[in-house]
Amino acid sequence: QIKPEHVIQSKKDHPNAKVLVHPECIREVRNLSDVVGSTSYMYNTVKNSSSTEKEFIIGTESGLMERMAQDFPDKRFYLVMNKLVCYNMKKNTIELVKYVLEHLDEKMFEVKVPSDIAKKALIPIERMLEFS
Repeated sequence: QIKPEHVIQSKKDHPNAKVLVHPECIREVRNLSDVVGSTSYMYNTVKNSSSTEKEFIIGTESGLMERMAQDFPDKRFYLVMNKLVCYNMKKNTIELVKYVLEHLDEKMFEVKVPSDIAKKALIPIERMLEFS
């Protein structure tokens, strides 16, 4: 969804703001950004920012920006573009998560991958857990 033009325009509109984007953004967008990380990493970046860092351009779902605006009223937040919604995440509901957790032993949701891929996939998963 987010294109390099969105980041470039946002930086022009808010030259003092730090740009934070999700790693799922395309490489060109990530390269134009100051911080690339999960939503919790973005949140913690703002939380741990210095008192002189006041402005942030957010490149992920608007819900995170709204939460940060509430939690950090001394900071200013801007969405990199309007209507940032992750439609796949909106498909998840508490009922579906509950159902999956209640049926783990049935292995109906088990995903099997070759061991070499699983080994490589473990690296970013462990990194995400370190940051959370």
